[in-house]
Amino acid sequence: MVNQLASESSAYLRKHKDNPVNWYPWGEEAFEKAQQEDKPLFISIGYFSCHWCSVMERESFEDAETAKFMNEHFINIKVDREEHPDLDKVYQRYYNTLTGESGGWPLNVYAFADGLPFYITTYLPKSFNLRSRTFMSLNREIANSWEQERDDLFDISAGLSRNLDSSNQIMVKSKTEITDEILVKEITNIQERMDWKFGGVDRSPKFPRFSLLRFLLKEGHIRQAEELIRFVKFTFDKMSRGGIYDQLGGGLARYSVDRKWQIPHFEKMLYDQAGWLRLAAELYAVTTDDYILYIIEDMLHFLQSELQADTSSFYSSIDAESEGPEGEESAEGRFYAFTHDEIKQLLDDSYWGVHFNAKWFRIGIGKPEFLLNQDYKIAKLRYGISRWGNFNDPHGQIIGANILKIDKSIGEISENLDINRSIVVDRLNVIRQKLYSYQQSRPHPAIDKKIITAWNAMLSTALFQVYEKTGLEKAKEMAIGALDFITTNHLGTSTIRRSSHPDFPESSVIEGILDDYVFLIEALIQGYETTDDFSYLQTAEKVLKLADEKFYDQNLQIYYLNKSEAEQHVGRILSAMDDSFQSALAVQVGNLYKLGQYLEKESLVQRGQDILLRLAEPASEYEASMSELFISAGYYLRYPDEVVLVSDNGDLEIPILKQYLPERLIYRWPRTDNAPYWGVVQNRENRDEATVFICRGASCSLPLTEEESIIIELSRN
Repeated sequence: MVNQLASESSAYLRKHKDNPVNWYPWGEEAFEKAQQEDKPLFISIGYFSCHWCSVMERESFEDAETAKFMNEHFINIKVDREEHPDLDKVYQRYYNTLTGESGGWPLNVYAFADGLPFYITTYLPKSFNLRSRTFMSLNREIANSWEQERDDLFDISAGLSRNLDSSNQIMVKSKTEITDEILVKEITNIQERMDWKFGGVDRSPKFPRFSLLRFLLKEGHIRQAEELIRFVKFTFDKMSRGGIYDQLGGGLARYSVDRKWQIPHFEKMLYDQAGWLRLAAELYAVTTDDYILYIIEDMLHFLQSELQADTSSFYSSIDAESEGPEGEESAEGRFYAFTHDEIKQLLDDSYWGVHFNAKWFRIGIGKPEFLLNQDYKIAKLRYGISRWGNFNDPHGQIIGANILKIDKSIGEISENLDINRSIVVDRLNVIRQKLYSYQQSRPHPAIDKKIITAWNAMLSTALFQVYEKTGLEKAKEMAIGALDFITTNHLGTSTIRRSSHPDFPESSVIEGILDDYVFLIEALIQGYETTDDFSYLQTAEKVLKLADEKFYDQNLQIYYLNKSEAEQHVGRILSAMDDSFQSALAVQVGNLYKLGQYLEKESLVQRGQDILLRLAEPASEYEASMSELFISAGYYLRYPDEVVLVSDNGDLEIPILKQYLPERLIYRWPRTDNAPYWGVVQNRENRDEATVFICRGASCSLPLTEEESIIIELSRN
């Protein structure tokens, strides 16, 4: 049987096209059918790389008996949360109201024909266990309540709707000044939750929390609080050496199920790669640590080889699951897990040379005893390989395997095995390539080729920053390519397209949400600052006007996540907290400041300040949940560094861009386009040689013409 999903462009929806459940995509056809047949909606929200979504599909949605009941009693809708993140946010908020808990995926919603819910749950098993009811037992209860207790369900639904409206109003009920004391309080609160043993905050599961780490790095740098910088570097090192980072192919998994960053939840999301790269670029600018540069280069290779489309844009995610050999059932983490015996068989007796004058000489017979099996021994120490493993798939398909992590440093391996460090380095390169080649021979996890506006924009911003801080031209080329694709193919005259798919160019257009507009504006501002192309700012102004029309509420002086038509049936939502990634509303506060300054429109700066004041109270109440807002707040609390480059040929620009200036504005003069004549340039433009002025507030430095003097001036807080 083929249901209603076969022609959808979403890879997640098409995964379900052969389910016996008669799925519909989100839309009027399903709503009208529910109304006509007087049935409740069953709305299941997930995404392509979601492990538990796949588990529930195998257990329940592929089961003929379960599907028969669902088809008889519900109108069933499948939603890709990456196409409709606003729907997901709203229903997750409803779930939190009903249960007092944070949600997850799959998110399963029982609702009236207008989409308003009366019951919501996450994953439920098919078979009984002591921790959870079964999916079918809940279905029977819902079907019975629909027939016998519908008035009660209406009351629940109406209460949830009122609560959503109320929570939006409460979020912006008053204006409170954000002060430096609030920032200090936030830092103190985070310090109390720091894990100085394994990095990150809290225990487990552990998420990267990029905005939180970037906030600590920024405040540590500005306040000269070395402890904060050390903690960010410590956390970065722990993550980059843990199993959450793919030690062979590169790329960061979504989160770690344990406190040590050792065992990941294996899906790789584009937005996490963007957050990881941006943190790495900023941290490298502060520390100039070669290991961070290695991770950055490794990440660029991963992005190009695994996620970059032919159009220079980037795909959205890589699945957590992959099949085993000969079509063996898919399992989470199978692609990344190695048994002790696999590694031993791959690497045993592979050490065939002696090191002499930095060259390797192969020998055919008479290998010295101390050279036997060295690759295996090095790998065992390096990656923490054990016979019993560190990873057991919760479904019992993979037992006693190892997820690779960096367990020993090169120096420790050298000392432990009494081998020269240079030999260890040489052999580790060979070992990694062998393990990588073996891994690549396995069935690969599937890639969701959806190209999402917001996520590509986030990556473009990160890549521009990588170029600035490292000088890697490849990063700038990748950033420009992704940004050009989005502005050419997703930005229309009246709206932004949420996503596209290279294999379905004629697919129906799903409009973007606030994220898509805000992160594109941020990338365009960053593109201008990096390249001096003023057309980026002109496009950013155009995108801002569209965002104002669709999302800005003049009465509340705030941006909603979804558009003014209220996204049909489910209600509007304010989203100020950082979630899987930074809050778009918080990023917009920073966007408004920068655009206001660059375009000389004080009204934009004032609007950003008004939003900041409205969010100040919840920001101080929800500890460590609104770090991105505090990052943006710095522009309004402190004087940003205003860098004025006059008649510069690039020689002075390069060292300036390499500096870590977390609050900055960059003005270049003269110009060849139609940029405004900025006030900060006035009386400083007539210079015979390349000159830089550093301005803070109402005062500017003397004219600077040497790199050393510029760096000294920039380093003054």
